[in-house]
Amino acid sequence: MKDNIGNYAKHAAYWDWSKQDHDRTPDDEYWYQYAKRYGNNVLIPMCALGEAGAYMARRGMNVTAFDITPEMIAEGRKRFGDVPGLRLFEGDVTDFRFDIPPADFCYSVDFGHILTIEDVKRALARINYHLRDSGGLVIETTLPPTESHSYPLQTFMPSHQVYPGLKVWKTGEGRFDAETGQHYISQRFYAEDESGHTESFDHAFYLQSYSREQWLAALEECGFGIVGEYRNREVESWQSGGDGFWIVEAVKTDRAKALYAPAVSIDHLQTGMFRHGDVSLYNDCISLEFPNSGYIPSFQFGIFAEGRHVGSISVKIGYAIRYHYSGQIGYEIWEAFRGRGYATKACFALIPFLRQYGFQRVLITTDEGNAASRRVCDKIGARLIETVDTPTWTNLYKQGQRRTCRFEWVIESQKEGEPDGT
Repeated sequence: MKDNIGNYAKHAAYWDWSKQDHDRTPDDEYWYQYAKRYGNNVLIPMCALGEAGAYMARRGMNVTAFDITPEMIAEGRKRFGDVPGLRLFEGDVTDFRFDIPPADFCYSVDFGHILTIEDVKRALARINYHLRDSGGLVIETTLPPTESHSYPLQTFMPSHQVYPGLKVWKTGEGRFDAETGQHYISQRFYAEDESGHTESFDHAFYLQSYSREQWLAALEECGFGIVGEYRNREVESWQSGGDGFWIVEAVKTDRAKALYAPAVSIDHLQTGMFRHGDVSLYNDCISLEFPNSGYIPSFQFGIFAEGRHVGSISVKIGYAIRYHYSGQIGYEIWEAFRGRGYATKACFALIPFLRQYGFQRVLITTDEGNAASRRVCDKIGARLIETVDTPTWTNLYKQGQRRTCRFEWVIESQKEGEPDGT
């Protein structure tokens, strides 16, 4: 998201140049009241100086606010660094990880700065990782215009100058492109001191709008359920067929987690050996959770057959949005030992372990072109749910996987091929 965001670095020192004309208090109070419906922990991406976060923190909330522009965060820390309950970080909304408690609420009015729908999805996935189950997300944005239009060069002079010894103003013009959904903005900022010396700099960028259908599909793909769509902050219901201002309220859905997460918490990290036929599983690696990374605890077992180490199989102990596409069980048989049914037997050998932790069903995913892995799913009785395009924000896509088969394996009903002891 670092390209085409304009000259926000130089803007940082003058960010509130017109604050006398544009009192932010009603906005800040609006978001404070919205956040209160969900809880006390608030996440604010693309926060600029973090004024809204400071307002909420002063009202008793715990706020994590971040921005991609270091100068903005540096200026924000100068002004609000002593506010209890406020954390200001540098971070890219499409790729951030913060070690913070799960957020109850997140909002943004700046998604127009994200210039591709795939980067929008990356941002939504990152926000999803940092929200608690059923945590709220509100996005205010504009939908693509139905007609292209321009507005001429104008001068914006604040009614009151806010910086001692400086006169500041701005000029700007822009245009909306209906075909691309882009809003081009060209501005120039001026700051004149008492001696008549003027500093100026350009601030040119564009904002990207997306259709309602693109937004709804992206939110669903990234683990959100829609609560409401509104035309304004008075929550007037949005009706299809129009362009302009659009507010969407969504929650991090826990429907999938309820299906695929274990019913029993992990209370120890020791596990025995599991067998099925001539295959044995030995636990050789435990990975603990990385806070807000989208990675959850996992167990990895070495697969042994006829006294040899022939591969590995791992289990993710829980559910996160990334495992919707990468699965909760992964297996690999070393090339020299393939074609002998070891992966199938290893899956059957895992059943007691899965039941021990309360799994009723698990997700297994494969590359559509991986016929061997799909046969394993068929042999253990996993049901093909769907075959989908691999989301571009996943590591699978980066590794070249373009189509993903999603299987559901119901553990509670397994009878055939039961393991023969541990």
